Amino acid sequence: MKSAGELKVDHRRIWFVGVRTQGSAALSAFPGWMGVLREDIRLQGVDLPLDTDAPGYRNLLRRLRSCNNVVGAVITGHKARLFESAGSELDGLDRFARLCHEVSVVRRDGGQLVGCAVEPRSVKATLARMLEPGHWGATGGELLIFGAGGTAAALLACLYDSLTASRDAPGVVHLIDIDAARAKALQESVLTWRTGVSVRVPHPSLVTETLLALPPSSLIVNATGLGKDQPGSPVPLPARWPNRAIVWELNYRGQLPMLADARAATRRQSLEVYDGWTLFIQGWSEALGTILRHKLNAAEQGAFERIALSVRG
Repeated sequence: MKSAGELKVDHRRIWFVGVRTQGSAALSAFPGWMGVLREDIRLQGVDLPLDTDAPGYRNLLRRLRSCNNVVGAVITGHKARLFESAGSELDGLDRFARLCHEVSVVRRDGGQLVGCAVEPRSVKATLARMLEPGHWGATGGELLIFGAGGTAAALLACLYDSLTASRDAPGVVHLIDIDAARAKALQESVLTWRTGVSVRVPHPSLVTETLLALPPSSLIVNATGLGKDQPGSPVPLPARWPNRAIVWELNYRGQLPMLADARAATRRQSLEVYDGWTLFIQGWSEALGTILRHKLNAAEQGAFERIALSVRG
């Protein structure tokens, strides 16, 4: 007979589905986060290549369904492609998943798997910490987003969707993506959410011209994987940034050359520059709260931030 120390414990788990999960601070912060929530759950990284095909995504969800000890999954680098390729494998989708055409969380609901998108809430909370109230109306700044995937859709949803949007939003949006059809589809979505906004889709060859035409105090966002999952920058470097621009690199790890270039120009052009660290913490808070059906209070959110900062390195 085996001793108690030899018995195998089948811990409850949450899958962390990404491209290279091993370098994420989430793996180090997760035990502390679970301590805050008083949960005994392990985080298991699941790496999928960027070129994963539809059968690969469907197989992922079938594996998740068969693992009863897995209470849910947090999806990072595959949100939009999982929705497009394997959304039919899910038993339900929440409103934001349908709105943004992405799945960032899969929650086990009894015997069913429900796909959710938490980014509109986490992006909105992060923007509120970056921009002064009434920023857009006061400055006349515009919004330039590189990439038209799930996080770009979430950013636009939090600005323009009727249930989440504030009255203050940019009047002009520029979307640049190497996939013209994807950018056009997101453009059409925004125009259904709110009339009167100008959504432009410049050709990727016109990046420099688009940057130069932006007014001061515009927000420029890297919502691509360039600099993290793939080398490079969506902006030719060194860039000519608009004065007083807010530059937001949504990644927080990797080489991040666009972030480095913007930081180097900060004093010269009075830029405000942010990486993806605050969004990382906010996103994990929303994701874990969705899986565990628990809305973090202010004290728990503060503890999550302190734990994450302690392991950032």
